[in-house]
Amino acid sequence: MKLRRLVASIMGFGFLGASLVMAPAEAQWTSQPTMIGDNQVSVIRGADSWISVAWTAPTDMESFRMEVIEWQAGTELSYADGANAAYLFQDRTLSAGEIDVASFQLTTSAQTPNTFYIQVIASWEFEGQTYRFYPGGLNVRLVDYNGSADYELLTSSATVADIGDGRNNWVELDFLGLAPATRDLKVTVSGGVDVYYPQETYTSLHHDSLLNGSEEDVARIWIDPDLVTAGIAQLTLTVTYEVNGQSRTATHPFTLTIV
Repeated sequence: MKLRRLVASIMGFGFLGASLVMAPAEAQWTSQPTMIGDNQVSVIRGADSWISVAWTAPTDMESFRMEVIEWQAGTELSYADGANAAYLFQDRTLSAGEIDVASFQLTTSAQTPNTFYIQVIASWEFEGQTYRFYPGGLNVRLVDYNGSADYELLTSSATVADIGDGRNNWVELDFLGLAPATRDLKVTVSGGVDVYYPQETYTSLHHDSLLNGSEEDVARIWIDPDLVTAGIAQLTLTVTYEVNGQSRTATHPFTLTIV
């Protein structure tokens, strides 16, 4: 499964007052790592899904690792190569300002609840001492695949502005693959609103036009603030794609709020 996409914006970190001087080891307690991106996860029931979490930190953290805990029946969590934790993709040090990813495998079954929570724990070393931090967790939603749908559109609405330079007017359409392979996926929009497509006449997925089973990917459109006025537009998304050599088309209602 491809790595889930990363969110570009990172929360700023605070600073220590001039009157407070901390030793390096003591400073580790305030140097908490940050999970980047959406904590909402959708997976196919019964599948073995790899879930990736992106991390950053304000200081160097050696031997950085991630553990995950859940309490649901019919659910199993595991790490690569039989390890007891998930380590970073690049190496085992999360350098200051770096973004790296740790992944774990989630296995669900018919007994797994439709929604549940996974606790995430970050651990790292400094001068021979281990530090642990509980940043929150992941909200997991299960999707049942019975062959009637090849993908699920996870986004049904968005809000954009009719003023400004439009930098915040990118609309992200999140897709979850249900069929083993949904190919050549293209999205167009109708409903009276001018839309900019990255591929000129349509938009496709961020990574490529192939959506594998259990993969989550995003397609983007842009709304020019100079071409819209405040109000609510009821749009229709038309998705064309191919499954098992057959061309298919699906439509989805989409609400665009312009403020």
